[in-house]
Amino acid sequence: MADVVSQIDVQLRQEMVEAQKEVARWTTEQKQVADTEARSGQRMLDEDKENLLRAHEELSAIHGADETLSQRAKEDSQRIEELRRELQRLTAIQATLPPEEQQLSRQLEQQRLLLQERERAFQQNNLQNEQKLSELQKGGSMYKKWLGLEFERVEDERLRIVFTHVDPQAPTRAFTFYVYVDSSDRYHVVKCEPEVHDVQSLVDALNTSNDFSAFVRNMRKRFQQLV
Repeated sequence: MADVVSQIDVQLRQEMVEAQKEVARWTTEQKQVADTEARSGQRMLDEDKENLLRAHEELSAIHGADETLSQRAKEDSQRIEELRRELQRLTAIQATLPPEEQQLSRQLEQQRLLLQERERAFQQNNLQNEQKLSELQKGGSMYKKWLGLEFERVEDERLRIVFTHVDPQAPTRAFTFYVYVDSSDRYHVVKCEPEVHDVQSLVDALNTSNDFSAFVRNMRKRFQQLV
């Protein structure tokens, strides 16, 4: 009887040892799987961060191009208006002079031709600008939707910049600041919600580098640090 009990005891011990080995093997495998998934997840997170940064840079470039095209169209329009006023002035002078004033007539004709040429060029450029602006606005709308970055013109020629998707716990929470450019082409931030303690140093760096895209990225980083 004692021999039987002893054999059973030995067998049970062997089965327990085998079971412990199996548990240890399974635990090691699961840890390796978890480590692999963690590394993969970190790589994906790093890639997402890099893609987000690149997309923000592209959006800033889109905004800059939009501003440049609008300014160029405005300048062309002003120049054409100046030529039109000059033509009206010369026409009025011509009406007060006798027909033999050939020099004034030639000058008037030159102004007419120049105005016509400028108007044709303006219409062509304006059409091209409208097409480019339409494409830029479509691209900007896409970035606004996916990245939560929006530019809005408000009163006094100020630009309101709004970030969302900054706070993971509240993706729709808005982080905003207002910026404008003075007559000396220097940037100023007049309002920031929530407040960023070193915003002035960022503005000083912007006025030195004139890199508005980098300034926008740095403001987003500051907002992320406040979360």
